[in-house]
Amino acid sequence: MIATYSHLVDEDVDNAFAALAGVELPESDRASESPEPVQCGQCHCVMPPGSRFCARCGMTLTVEAAESLNTVIRAAEAVISNPNDPEVLTILLEARARMAMKGGGET
Repeated sequence: MIATYSHLVDEDVDNAFAALAGVELPESDRASESPEPVQCGQCHCVMPPGSRFCARCGMTLTVEAAESLNTVIRAAEAVISNPNDPEVLTILLEARARMAMKGGGET
C-alpha cells in the first residue's frame, strides 16, 4: 500500500486543496525533476534512477558517463602507444580521478 502513495508530496496535497477551493496554482517543474528508472539500450536491464552504467553489461547510460569513459579510453590508448612517457601516465591518472569524482565507479 505504501508504494501506491509514497510518490505523493506536500505539493500534491496543496494542489488537491487548491483545486477543491477553485484556485488554480501555476504548474511546477517537479515532474521533470522526478527520478525515473533508466533502461539499458543494449541488454534492456532496468537500472535505478541516476545510474551511469548498466550493472549487467557495463554499457554507459548517460552522455556524461560516455564522455568520461571515452576520456579514459583515449588516455589508456596513449599509455599503450608510449608506456614510458610520464606525461601520458599523468593524463591517465587525471582522467581516472575525474571519473571517480563524478561517480564513474558506481552503477
